[in-house]
Amino acid sequence: MNLFVYGTLKKGHGNHYLIESCKQITKGYIEGFQMVSAMIPFVWYGNQNDKVYGEVYEVSDFIIKQLDILEGHPNFYQRTWLENYGFYIYLHDFTKRNLNLEKILIF
Repeated sequence: MNLFVYGTLKKGHGNHYLIESCKQITKGYIEGFQMVSAMIPFVWYGNQNDKVYGEVYEVSDFIIKQLDILEGHPNFYQRTWLENYGFYIYLHDFTKRNLNLEKILIF
């Protein structure tokens, strides 16, 4: 299955070791989503002009199970199929969290 990754799963970041054996398909961005950070990155639906940059990997069922544990799927992040793009992504509805918005950086 193909998975769009951002934040700590991207090449050069702390959790990339989990997918470094996977084939990278491409890198690019998705539109209509926004990424914020409150110690960890969150991606959720945004405005039409918002973009999130990341990488797409072909991941095995074994790897996706490990990533589901890391991401707390389905209770924290939700692994979501993006039909328009043909891949999965881990989304988190940060709008429902009680966060200090001054500490959130928009990328």
